[in-house]
Amino acid sequence: MPNQILLLTLITIIIFVVLGLIVYIIRYNLQKNIKKTEKKLKNATDNSLMEDFKKIKKLNLNGESLKQLKKHLKEYSEIYDVEVLNARESLSKAELFAHNYKLLTANNLQKRNLAKIDSINSRLKLLKIKLNDFEKLNDKHSKDLKEFNKYFKQYNKKILNENYLYGNSAGKIEDDLSNLSKKINEFSKLVLSGDHSSAEKMVTPLKNHLKKIEYLMENIPKLYKSLNKVFPKQLSEIKDVHKRMVKECYRFSDDKFEVLLDKLESEVNESLAALKDLKIGDVVSYNNSISDCIDSMYEEMEKEILAKKKVMKNIKVVHDFIVHARKQNNSLMLELEQLSKNYTLNHDEIKNTKSFGNTLNKIYDTYKNDYQLLKSGEAVYSEILSNQQKAKADLSKIEKNQRDINASVSDLNDEEKKARESIQQFELNLLKMQREIDKLNLPGVKSSYLEKYDTLRKRVKSLSKDINQDRISMDFINKKVSLIYDDMQKLLKETHFIADNVILSERLMQYSNHYKNNNDNISVALEQSKKYFYENYEYDKSLQIISTALEKVEPGILQRIQSEYDKEKNN
Repeated sequence: MPNQILLLTLITIIIFVVLGLIVYIIRYNLQKNIKKTEKKLKNATDNSLMEDFKKIKKLNLNGESLKQLKKHLKEYSEIYDVEVLNARESLSKAELFAHNYKLLTANNLQKRNLAKIDSINSRLKLLKIKLNDFEKLNDKHSKDLKEFNKYFKQYNKKILNENYLYGNSAGKIEDDLSNLSKKINEFSKLVLSGDHSSAEKMVTPLKNHLKKIEYLMENIPKLYKSLNKVFPKQLSEIKDVHKRMVKECYRFSDDKFEVLLDKLESEVNESLAALKDLKIGDVVSYNNSISDCIDSMYEEMEKEILAKKKVMKNIKVVHDFIVHARKQNNSLMLELEQLSKNYTLNHDEIKNTKSFGNTLNKIYDTYKNDYQLLKSGEAVYSEILSNQQKAKADLSKIEKNQRDINASVSDLNDEEKKARESIQQFELNLLKMQREIDKLNLPGVKSSYLEKYDTLRKRVKSLSKDINQDRISMDFINKKVSLIYDDMQKLLKETHFIADNVILSERLMQYSNHYKNNNDNISVALEQSKKYFYENYEYDKSLQIISTALEKVEPGILQRIQSEYDKEKNN
């Protein structure tokens, strides 16, 4: 029992010691944090802004700038005289609470003051930036004033010395410069009086005003030169050249030169009026429109001058081309009419040639009309040139088509001759196949072969009849020749196949007699081979049966017999 009490007492003592140690550590860390916070407050307030305020006061600020300075000074006083003192007192209390082990209260005070000090520090930094801005604005506005005066003098000197480059717009620019001078003076007074806030509000409008005058000074001379010199000179030149061209028998498709010239002179005056009022956008629009129209009139006159040279050069060429094409077409028509007596023309050759003739007549009518206009002096050369170019293109196309038709019909006689030769060859092939089959003295031929032969013979006979008519279609004849040729080749191949199988089968059956009495398989195969040969007329099957049986007793026999047969055929 005493031991238990002793142990319990010992544990209790240890717990109190540990708790005391923890409290001590917390108190120590808290006191340390309070010291850091006090140091942070000291650092924030050590950099006094009073020197900055003194420097700014030397600038002799006025107006809105002075009001802002007073506002900043008031804010600074509130921070130093109220908030900083309150923070110091509060931190002293936190130290006392920590010393007396009122740790929770002390910790709350320390954290609240840390947040306040961060806010004080940020506001003081911001105030310093704002105070520095006064100095920067002072320097900036001094530079701005020099810049404004420099450009004003430059532009004013230019307009006074070179006002002839600006025409009636010079007066408006001078008025604008006068207004700019007043604004610069107003800006100067604000800067010198120290009212930089009000002066800053004038900087952007003044810069924009200068840019506007700079734009006018750069662009008006070019615009005025076009309106005062370039356009009037061009319009006068166009008027004179057009008058001279009309006198020299030039004509235009839609001659509105006089109306357009009056309109453009009016637009030049309207553009000058807009320039006087400095309406640069309207002037640019007017000038672009006037320039485009002048270019268009120059192009139209140049087009007619160039067209005349080409027209006069082409006139004989086109005439000779038409005469030649018509002569060719007449010759072609006579040839086609003659050929059509013996041949059927299947590709509208006569119809197309008549169409060429109609087109040639229209081309010639256009040529005659153009020629009369040239003689009467009422020709629009560009239109005639267009007609000539179209005529040359159409004539070239007709000439090509004429050549194609001529080439297609010029071979008709040759085609007929070749077709007749093919028919003779077909008849000869039929006779050869018949003799080849008869020569074999066959017991019979399969009906399918006989039907093919008979059909082919009738088709050759029909073709011979077609080609001997009074008027024939070579397209139809050539097509039949081609089809018969293909089938003839197939039947020739089949005939040779029958003949080869018959001869080889007969020779192998004859050769098998050496073995039939001594070899039952040969004997049976011989009987089967004869059955297919003499009863079924299947000569290929007959050859297959007997050759297969003989190969087993005498390998290579078929190849040897076939080689001998091939040599005989070639000899």
